[in-house]
Amino acid sequence: MPIYETLRADIIAAVKARDTATATTLRTSDAAIQRAAMDQNKPIDDALVVATATRLGGGIVATGDPDDLRSLAREQANISVQALS
Repeated sequence: MPIYETLRADIIAAVKARDTATATTLRTSDAAIQRAAMDQNKPIDDALVVATATRLGGGIVATGDPDDLRSLAREQANISVQALS
């Protein structure tokens, strides 16, 4: 599942769980990703999500294809790519 789809599913789960802090954080990330897609006139893909996370200060990206994202994030010290189990 693409990272962005996972993010959208996590937003729904946080809203259903009434976890406002998590929902707000995820919605803010979603808005930044959507803005980046519009600004760059690109579709939302894993590379755009990783690039946006890097621009926003890094984070941890959970992925089913860690080698692909690891190569995208190699130059970014504030990005950690971990495989899903």
